[in-house]
Amino acid sequence: MKTAVSIAPYLIPGFGQYVAGFEIARSLLESLPELYKGVASIAGIDSDFANANELAAYAARLNSSTSDEGQQSLFSFESIGNMAVDSIKQLYSQRAV
Repeated sequence: MKTAVSIAPYLIPGFGQYVAGFEIARSLLESLPELYKGVASIAGIDSDFANANELAAYAARLNSSTSDEGQQSLFSFESIGNMAVDSIKQLYSQRAV
């Protein structure tokens, strides 16, 4: 059911590109705080990075998680479903860009 709910918005004509845009924005929201912290530490900027950590924690809440059984077995239904969802997300994200 989780797989079908994850894939369905991409398959609605005219709506998939907006969902893909949201996924791109979510990915950027997740990676930009880490990029900022890395560049700031290389540049020698001394900061506690509290805002960047809060933004990264907020972005992490938007991710879905995999059950323990799905993490332990490569060929479980959940793992195969996650691979299918990731493939469709990647396809529509590439089309959106």
